[in-house]
Amino acid sequence: MGRFLNLTGQRFGRLVALKYEGRTKGYQSRWLVVCDCGSQTIVLAGGLKSGNTQSCGCLQKERTSKAKTIHGLYRDQNRRRSKLNRVWCTMKERCQNPNSKSFKDYGGRGITVCDEWQKYQPFFVWAMLHGYQEGLQIERMNNDGNYEPDNCRWATKKEQGKNKRNNITISFNGKTQILREWADELQVDRRLLEARVKRGWPPEKILTVRKMKNQYAWEGFYERN
Repeated sequence: MGRFLNLTGQRFGRLVALKYEGRTKGYQSRWLVVCDCGSQTIVLAGGLKSGNTQSCGCLQKERTSKAKTIHGLYRDQNRRRSKLNRVWCTMKERCQNPNSKSFKDYGGRGITVCDEWQKYQPFFVWAMLHGYQEGLQIERMNNDGNYEPDNCRWATKKEQGKNKRNNITISFNGKTQILREWADELQVDRRLLEARVKRGWPPEKILTVRKMKNQYAWEGFYERN
């Protein structure tokens, strides 16, 4: 059989050498190996020792798949930026670009994007693991907090509207809702309720007094108790 370096039991990447299988016509040693994925194949000893052969082929397939996925993060099938990528770009824009029309409400207030999300791939992975679907918007649970994993979630436009800084919240009879939700529930014009809030009415009066008499009531021209 000739002299050869015994590799039996040695690990090379995902491969473990099982059995010497002789030499090629070019006198290169061949080894039967088993891969971590369970497949067995015969490879050249030189490839094992140099590090060029690290699996039965499954590692390269995974790398290729990952490369295609990463490429796909940035472009959709029509070679346009994906909607999620636009969410990421918009988030950074309003926090980091003083020329953005939204900067005053974000970066101008000290809201930042965390270091981890300065790159798109970590943001993409977080989004996929936390329920992102097309049409959802990213929301900060604490409006004074930053864009970071522990302070963000995905919400519908309606849900996000409930978390705006300028929302008026009213609690009555053990129930707390924003003013718009009370208006919808009571089927009254929200401007009517806003006018009552501005005039300092208590919650029970804001929500239980019968409707104002005319269309100018929400501007405070006419009220009826």
